[in-house]
Amino acid sequence: MAEEKATPFKYLPLILFVLALQSALVYYLLDRAIPKPERQIAAEAKDVKPTTEQILLNHPYMVRGIEPVTVNPAQDEVGHIVQVAVQLGVDAPSAKHQAEENRTRVQDSVTRVLVPRPLEQLRAPAREELKEALRDELNKWLGGHVVEVYFTKFVIQ
Repeated sequence: MAEEKATPFKYLPLILFVLALQSALVYYLLDRAIPKPERQIAAEAKDVKPTTEQILLNHPYMVRGIEPVTVNPAQDEVGHIVQVAVQLGVDAPSAKHQAEENRTRVQDSVTRVLVPRPLEQLRAPAREELKEALRDELNKWLGGHVVEVYFTKFVIQ
């Protein structure tokens, strides 16, 4: 039998491969475990779209004093009545002025959104969708400046 000569470098490629794999694993785990520097966090924050609350803090224009709107929901045989009062959060003083001058048009927009909806779509779980629809309707004539719609009164009888 031929004896193989044991060389000290026989397992060297395997050892180098295992060390490289361990180094990559340690780098990955440390990258996740060590918190990011503040400048990198600030750079990533610039890419994030501001929330509605942040926009309103920077542009606190509220349209108040809009009279409540009373409607009968669609497909309602019982005769329910829904009364809704809204306030608008806008991001421009010109939009605030325009909405305050046209409160009747705001009420008409609220009516136009509420009337075709059945009572189930007016109850609490669907209110966020209702706010979005109302915001979209108001933005048609306010130039996209309505940031938020607030229900100050929402009564279903």
